[in-house]
Amino acid sequence: MQRVVVADCSVIIAVDRNAQRLELAKELGATHTVLAETGNPAEEVRRITGRGVQYAVETTGVPSVFTTMTESLAPRGVAGVLGAAALGTSASLDIGSLLPMGSPSK
Repeated sequence: MQRVVVADCSVIIAVDRNAQRLELAKELGATHTVLAETGNPAEEVRRITGRGVQYAVETTGVPSVFTTMTESLAPRGVAGVLGAAALGTSASLDIGSLLPMGSPSK
């Protein structure tokens, strides 16, 4: 979280199942928090941003969290995975959602 704040990101969204960890995320610089247990976190992230996030980091290694992260990306968004799932672990995702949309800016 602190590196994201240093990178001068204008919108920093933390998603978690634990309200106390979300409070800590706010203290560390998150501009928005999403309690994952109260609905669809990816939809809430897209509501906050208007189209999804440019950068997302998954830190749990939990397949469903990985899937939610990919669903939260904006077109041409970049995903980083720090969570270590066990070898052989699979995650379900819509590959079409990862394909770039529109034309690149020049």
